[in-house]
This record gives sequence, C-alpha cells and structure tokens, in this order.
Amino acid sequence: MFAEKGRGASKKAKSAEPNQDVQNEITQRIIFGAGYGSPPEHTRFKKGAPSPNPRGRPRKASPNLSLAEQPMLEAVLKGADKKVAMREGGKVTQVPARTALVHSVYANALNGNARSQGLMGDWLRTADEVNAREIREPRDYWRTYKRVARELIAEAKAKGESEPIIVPHPDDIILDDESGARIIGPFDEESAKQTQDTIDHRHAFILQAALDERFMPPSTDDDPRNAPGAAIEFAKLMNRALPPRLRFAEWSIFDRVDFYSRHSKRWLLKEVYSTWRKLGKKFKRGQLFPSLGWAVEKLTLMHDLQAAVGHGHLDPDAIADGHFDETAREFSRREVSRLNDGGPSTGT
Repeated sequence: MFAEKGRGASKKAKSAEPNQDVQNEITQRIIFGAGYGSPPEHTRFKKGAPSPNPRGRPRKASPNLSLAEQPMLEAVLKGADKKVAMREGGKVTQVPARTALVHSVYANALNGNARSQGLMGDWLRTADEVNAREIREPRDYWRTYKRVARELIAEAKAKGESEPIIVPHPDDIILDDESGARIIGPFDEESAKQTQDTIDHRHAFILQAALDERFMPPSTDDDPRNAPGAAIEFAKLMNRALPPRLRFAEWSIFDRVDFYSRHSKRWLLKEVYSTWRKLGKKFKRGQLFPSLGWAVEKLTLMHDLQAAVGHGHLDPDAIADGHFDETAREFSRREVSRLNDGGPSTGT
C-alpha cells in the first residue's frame, strides 16, 4: 500500500506512516466501502448505549389508506374547519379553527416567540413556493399556447387563407404575474357563440341607427335628448362588451352609421328588417327606435338595477317568483314613468 523507504529515510518520514489501526480501517473501506448503510466503524451505534432519538421517527400517513380509513386524521381535518370565536381589534368574529391557529402563531411570532417564528417561517416559505408554482405553471402553459396559436395564424395568412378559428384567441390571453394568466375573450365554443351574437347585435344597432336618422322626424326643440340616438347608444354598449381586439373605435361606429344612412331607403329598410329577423327579433318593417333620452333613461335604470342586486337590495329570484317588495315596486314605477313617452314607432 505504501512504497518502501530507502535506508536514508528520516525518522520524521517513518513517524508519518499510519499505524496499524488506521491501516485496518482503510482496508475495510476499500473492501466493504463506507457511506449510506455502511458508516465508519467509530460512528456506528454501540450495543447497550442509550438511543439518540428515544421518541423515534414520527409516523407518516399511509399512502395506501383513504381518509375515511384513518379516523383520527379525518377528525383533525373536520376540526380544522369548525368555526371558533376570534377577537381582533376589539371585534369578535367566527372563523375556521385553522384560521384562528394561523393568527395565533402569527401573533406569537411577532411577539418574539422563537418557536412560532420558526414555524411561521416554514409556513411562509411553503406557501410562497406553492403560490409561485401555481402562477408559473399556467403562465408557462399559456405562453406556449399563444406562441403556437400565433404561428398557426401567421401560417394561414402566408398561404392567403382565412384566419383559423382558435378559442381562446391568443390576443385574448393576458399573462399575469399575480394569477399566471387570464382570458378576456371567449374561452370555449359556447362563449364564442355569445361573442358572435354580441357582434351581430352591434351590427344590427348600427343599421338601426342609420334607419332612425333617415326616417325619424326632426325634433321640434333644441333638446338633444329628443333626437335619434337610442340605437347608437346600444351599439356602443354592445361594442364595450366585446374583447379589445374586436371593438370599434367610437368614431368608427359613427362612420358606419353615416355610411349606411347614405344607402337607398329601399335597401336600408330591407337590410334592417332582415338583420333583426335573423336575430329572432320580430320588428315591423321600418320600425324606429326611441330618442336618445329614452336610451339614457333605460341604461340608467339597468345600471341602478344591477347595482341594487349587487348590494343585496333586490332579490332577482324572489322577483322571478312574483314576490315584489317595496324596492322592486319602486323600480317598476320608475321604469313606467321613464319609458312612458318612449316606444318604437314606424317609419314611412
């Protein structure tokens, strides 16, 4: 193992040779190895010595058992969702037990408790890792989706073909550092149909606005609310409901109304009538929309109604069942009074 030393070897060199015990240990390592499952002799557990971990390794949940087969864990999970009283800022609220536990550990950690600080640090690291993964994974998926979809669109354009129908459209996918990704347009076949229906209604309202300008009698006063305008306001409403890539600039809506209004009366009457019929609206030929003032009142009512439902002042299910409270009756009276002077008329 070691090279022989010549006669002139110094005493210092001789003293550097390993003793017999060291040589034996090195030999054992070469023959049997050392490491995981075969630690060095001097580090091994000695028979009769006290255990370094008297409590033993904590038991883990069996991966082969369901939650119902482990009643203790099932009870722990149910208890975690049990409502308990928690005081915060002088106010007592009912929260799940797990929420109260987290608040308690937080409070102890902020008060300098080292054990709570360590536990809270572990929780935060784990939560941050899970949150980062849940953001990263969808963002990576949708980034790849956008790239492939745009390649397909570019390939179709290069061949002179129409753009393929891709749902969701790559321009409707917004990559987000907080949520990973969000979709601001149609995301499946059903929502794509709804989007197309909104586009068709926008077109119908634009045609209707052109018809109203041609056939509605001029206002007898200077109040703009008595002039035509209901249809164009609804066209703008439909436009705002579409994804950004499908919206018209507002000036473009007025340009389209002007373009259609310069067509012949015969063509305009026929086109408006057939367009509404395709959308399932049984309007009479030459039917006109009310004035701008009527549209403003109608849209204001819709906004107020939506806000009332959102704040819990109105129950739409109760109204659908015929149970009207005073708030619902007030809305009904307002609608009648606002729309009493409106209503479609018939053009020539």
